[in-house]
This record gives sequence, structure tokens and C-alpha cells, in this order.
Amino acid sequence: MSEAVAPPVSAPGPVVDDEPKVFVGNLAFSATEQDISAAFSAAGEVTKVSIIRKFGKPQGYGFVSFKTDADAHKAVELFNKQDVLGRPVNVDVAKPR
Repeated sequence: MSEAVAPPVSAPGPVVDDEPKVFVGNLAFSATEQDISAAFSAAGEVTKVSIIRKFGKPQGYGFVSFKTDADAHKAVELFNKQDVLGRPVNVDVAKPR
């Protein structure tokens, strides 16, 4: 008798995140996701905020995702080199991974 051979299992590929997003650098270490969302909502509809942490401590940068590309570009225009929560932030459209 021959045994049934299972089809090969392929490893999942990288997760592609296609939401328009901006990189935000030089964030205040005390900034929360809610603080960033509230500030950046002036540019448009914020869908997600991710503050990068290492060992639970914020690293001073993160990403803000928007509903549209236009909102992301508006965030760059409004906030790059501007004071957000007490620090001048660097804002640029995030490069896809």
C-alpha cells in the first residue's frame, strides 16, 4: 500500500503593510500612542500609531499610519521639523518593507 503524500507546506512570506504611513523621529520619550494620534489627526484620519520600544522603553521614534496617501503627505508638510509634544520631530513618508 502506498501512503498519501501531503502537499508541501510553504513558509508564509513577509507581511506587506500597504497602509500609507510616515516615520516620526525625535519623539519625546514621554509620548504615548494616544498623544501622537491626537497630534497627527490634524493631517487626516490616523489608523495606527506604533512607537518603537526596546525592552519596554521608547526609542524616540515610531510610525503613524493614515487612511490615505494624501493624509500621509500632509502630515509630512505639517509636522516635519515642527514641535510635537515639546520636541522638533523629523517626519518623512515611510519606505515600504
